[in-house]
Amino acid sequence: MKRLILFVSLTLLLSCKKGGGDELTPAFDPALVAGTWKLQALTIDPSETGVWGKDVTDLLAAYRTQIGDECINNFRMNMTSAGTISRTTSDNCNSRTLTLFGFAEGGVWKAAGSTLRIVSPYESGDYINVTVDQSTMIWHRHIDVIDSEDNKVHTATLTWARQ
Repeated sequence: MKRLILFVSLTLLLSCKKGGGDELTPAFDPALVAGTWKLQALTIDPSETGVWGKDVTDLLAAYRTQIGDECINNFRMNMTSAGTISRTTSDNCNSRTLTLFGFAEGGVWKAAGSTLRIVSPYESGDYINVTVDQSTMIWHRHIDVIDSEDNKVHTATLTWARQ
């Protein structure tokens, strides 16, 4: 009987974890995803050493340096209730934002629990532990940073504000 209780306890404990110890986030309401969103923050953890310098955690600041404030400030991601994604930006910034935010070009999105799957001709992937409400949407994604010297898996966190 003790073994059964131990087995059930361990099973329940392990079912509450995902992957490398990530906390499971409750499912979000996909209806809240539709709208126009502006990127407010983009961070990476652990810090990255590579193309933007040493120990970089604020990727949005790095992107501002790379493509300019105008391009970051004018970039919007439009997500429809039909599951499509498009970008809005100035003509001057079109190619620069496509390079950095290709997931928001001609793509589709699908929600499943707390995961948001993005499929685009330019970049596709799953964003995990997604939270969304009337004003803010937060995505997380585990990535291998190709140019990183540390060869670690990093977690990128994107914070969006509804426009």
